[in-house]
Amino acid sequence: MIARTTLLALFALIFNTVCADEHEEAETESAEESSAIEEKACFLRRQVNSFDGLSDKHVYIKEGVNDYYLLTMRNRCTGLRDARGIGIKDTMNRICSNSFAEIIFNDMGRVQRCRIGTVERVQNKDEAIALVAERVDYEKRKKKDKD
Repeated sequence: MIARTTLLALFALIFNTVCADEHEEAETESAEESSAIEEKACFLRRQVNSFDGLSDKHVYIKEGVNDYYLLTMRNRCTGLRDARGIGIKDTMNRICSNSFAEIIFNDMGRVQRCRIGTVERVQNKDEAIALVAERVDYEKRKKKDKD
């Protein structure tokens, strides 16, 4: 009888330890998800001071005095890299990833529109350029591996 009670107590201890570990993992995952939500980069359209097309899929912007963002378009936008008259069109002032905001620009007399896919906060233009170069290289390698 004592062995049976000891065995049940040991089982209960193991079960509680496993449940506590799973609960702790769930809390960690929940905290990481909350952190990702808190880190969601958004900017105010009316506060943007400058635009710079870094590729046909990326635009670097400066908001206010020292807030910088890299915008990645959902699709490639021919002419964006060399565009000079870049603006943002949206009904909302606050622009975040996967909104319905669009980059608009003049491409040889035609107004082009490209939907913004992601908004990322960057430290400066050099970091934005490095991210774009890394992504372009990755796409080239991926395409080469397919062929």
